[in-house]
Amino acid sequence: MRTLILSDLHANGTALNAALEATKGRWDRVVCLGDVVGYGPDPNEVTSKIRELGAKTIRISIRWPRRRWIGRARSSPLTI
Repeated sequence: MRTLILSDLHANGTALNAALEATKGRWDRVVCLGDVVGYGPDPNEVTSKIRELGAKTIRISIRWPRRRWIGRARSSPLTI
């Protein structure tokens, strides 16, 4: 079984559509490693597309690594 692995989409619908077009017909299932939304302009489109594809998704927060590696520095609005 061929698996398409997606990661770090960050609500970028243009990039997601380009990746899907480039791999069209070359995979049987989709796995998403997380970071589906955040930063980009298309959170609704990307989320809908991931659901439509039936992707098995691992929920990873874009904030987690910053907390671990930088501590609690407020380097961006998404950092707690």
